[in-house]
Amino acid sequence: MPRRRDRLRLGACLDPGGHHVAAWRHPSAQADAGSNAAHDRQIARTAEAAKFDPVFLADGVSIRGDDLDALSRTAIRYVGPVEPPSLPGDRDGFAARVVPELQRRSLFREDYKGPTLRENLGLPRPVGRGSVPDDEP
Repeated sequence: MPRRRDRLRLGACLDPGGHHVAAWRHPSAQADAGSNAAHDRQIARTAEAAKFDPVFLADGVSIRGDDLDALSRTAIRYVGPVEPPSLPGDRDGFAARVVPELQRRSLFREDYKGPTLRENLGLPRPVGRGSVPDDEP
């Protein structure tokens, strides 16, 4: 039987507050996990040492909607995004490793035309009870 050339790739998808709704209550939980870049780097180093290929650290920067009042009543209660302007020194390490790979794959954009992430990704505005009509800002 010929030897397979493909290989299994392991990836880690990590939520700062833990994947269980009560994970924050554990005595060893990192209270500032969503805004502590040193904690994120340690997680990435641990995953890389364990031979994980990609490491995704979930944060609050995503397409969830604009109605914070409604979002506060959902299961997604953790709000502690790592924003590049608040951690300028940590952006360099990320950019040094990720940007060249994105450029190699022709996936790196230098300019965006739309004012929102949703528009830049070409996603339609959601239609629903809390959505804003297209003719409103």
